[in-house]
Amino acid sequence: MTTRELQEHWQKEKSRWKHVRLLFEIASARIEERKVSKFVMYQVVVIQTGSFDSDKAVVERRYSDFERLQKALLKRFGPELEDVAFPRKRLTGNLSAETICERRREL
Repeated sequence: MTTRELQEHWQKEKSRWKHVRLLFEIASARIEERKVSKFVMYQVVVIQTGSFDSDKAVVERRYSDFERLQKALLKRFGPELEDVAFPRKRLTGNLSAETICERRREL
């Protein structure tokens, strides 16, 4: 196979590939109680579209984990993400149903 034929072959193959996207949602949230603290665990469900893999990835993370991720992304991609809203940190009321529901939407 010549180089040109190989390039044409890969162009045809590439045109058949589907664009892969990651879709995610905060599926649920629950209050976790430890000996000395309480916090909210958010369940994140991630689905990869356009691929042969139809499995979901499910992880649980705290607000502080999302906050660390957001800070790292801002550091790396600053201007591109500076307009992306992130739920503010609260000193009180973090465990209220209203706050948890609001954060789920905003995250």
